[in-house]
Amino acid sequence: MLSANTIDITQCRYHALKVSDDQKLVDAYFTVFREFRNSAGSCHVSSAILFVILKELGYDAKLCLGVVRSGAFHFDHSWIEIDGKVYDSAINMGLQGVRMAEPVFADYYLESGQKMHDIEYGQEEGGTPDIGVATILKIGFVRYMDDAPRKNGLWSVVKKLGKEVHLKLNIQELRQKYRENQWIVKSKYTN
Repeated sequence: MLSANTIDITQCRYHALKVSDDQKLVDAYFTVFREFRNSAGSCHVSSAILFVILKELGYDAKLCLGVVRSGAFHFDHSWIEIDGKVYDSAINMGLQGVRMAEPVFADYYLESGQKMHDIEYGQEEGGTPDIGVATILKIGFVRYMDDAPRKNGLWSVVKKLGKEVHLKLNIQELRQKYRENQWIVKSKYTN
């Protein structure tokens, strides 16, 4: 089984730049990808952080949550959509370190450069949400960001990574700005 460590970041950036000549978007994506590429089950965290960074850079990013199918696997997941295209840096490292698929950028696999073809995002029927999704649905975005076990929660990571893409961010202002924000739920969950 491949691990995230075997991913050639240079090759992935090359494929991303073939899909999009937007250097700012590519830089933001890879800043978050590098930070979390070896973190199993980090989709909710990394997607939330990428979402804020992309919004602060001026993109109309959507933070999505739902069931994803990759091969024989169905799992709860978070990802980003911009103009209906999927940006998913966390799909490569699922729970227990299982590699689910190649990282996805604007509906393209970043290792092979091929159009995404065997992953379905937002499966209609979600069933019972896992504990991560149940928590997100219950507490909402800002509390999720606040509750990470570090000073200033995940906002501190947003600030740190935002600096790498030339953003000057204030944590209190971010908390206020995103207080009404929630994940867009793409699957029907039952209680």
